[in-house]
This record gives sequence, C-alpha cells and structure tokens, in this order.
Amino acid sequence: MMATRVRTWLRSRLTNPVLKLSARTAVATVAAVLVARLSGLAESYWAAIATLIVMQSGLGTSLPVAGREFLGTALGAGMGAVLAGYFGRGVFTFGAGIFLLGLICGALGYVHPYLRNRLDRTAYRYAGIAFIIVMLIPRPEPAWFVALHRFFEVSIGIVVAMAMSVVWPERESPNATVALPKSPTQKEGKDRELRLETN
Repeated sequence: MMATRVRTWLRSRLTNPVLKLSARTAVATVAAVLVARLSGLAESYWAAIATLIVMQSGLGTSLPVAGREFLGTALGAGMGAVLAGYFGRGVFTFGAGIFLLGLICGALGYVHPYLRNRLDRTAYRYAGIAFIIVMLIPRPEPAWFVALHRFFEVSIGIVVAMAMSVVWPERESPNATVALPKSPTQKEGKDRELRLETN
C-alpha cells in the first residue's frame, strides 16, 4: 500500500513537464559552459545565457529563434567591433550604432523574402544586446577581440541548445495540466494588451 503510493508519487513527479524542462535546461547550460571553457573562452556565461534563451523558446520555435539569435549576434558584434575600433566607445557612437543596427536589420529584410522572416525585431534585439556588450562593457582588449569572443560564446550556446533539442527532444506530455484561469485583473490586462496590439 505504502510502496504503491510512493511509486505513484515518484512516477507523477518524473513525468512532470516542469521537471523535464528544468533537467533539460540544466544539462544544456552546464554543457554550454563546459564547451566554452574547454574552448578557452573567458566569459563562458554568455554561452549559458544563449543556451537558456534558445531552450526556453519552445518546441517548434527553437530553430527559428536560434537563427535569429545567430544572425543578430553576428550583426551586433560586428557593428560593435567596427564602431568601437574606429570611433571609440562614446555614448554618441553607441546611439548611432543602435540606430544603424535597426536600419540594417530592416533593410536586409527587404532584400529577400527569406531574410524578411528572419531579420525581424528578434534579430534586432539580439544584435542590440551583442552590440551593447561590445560597446559598453569596458575591456582592456581591442573591440574586435571582445566581439569575436562574444560571437563564439553565443554560437556555442546556440549549437548546444540545438543539439539538446535533437538528443533530448521536448515532447508534449499526454497528462499535461490545464492552466488555472486568470484573475479578473490579469484577464483585463491581457485584453488591454490585445486591443493595443491590434490598433
């Protein structure tokens, strides 16, 4: 009787989607940090951050998010290396770089339909983050060196997350729990967001 209860309790916990997601994410982020450290990259935490972002994007969107993150990181790190290398890391150069990244992501989206679907606000967001890291965090190394390392660290994170999606795919649980209804204030806020987005 007691053994049956314990077995049932353990089985319910081991099939819990939150437990599985947490385990997959923990394994993937640790793997990303280890690969980045073995590669000799000093700031391996960027690999873990990239892995976490891609892993949390959901089952069907990991590949598109990874592509956007990769393209955005390349653009942002490259722009940061060029601007910081030639014009310094001043606040006006920083502002001009963020503006230029937005224009570049928008312009590239009109070149080809394939790019239009990938260089959206998500890519611009990742480009901006990589650019900020290169431009605003003071480092003794040259900007191109910092940009190259950030690009490699984030790329390792993306590759590890995608490998984890293949090796240990996220599956929809047949016993998925139904979300609890939202409180009236939460529902009203969501309705308001929807009205604002459609306007």
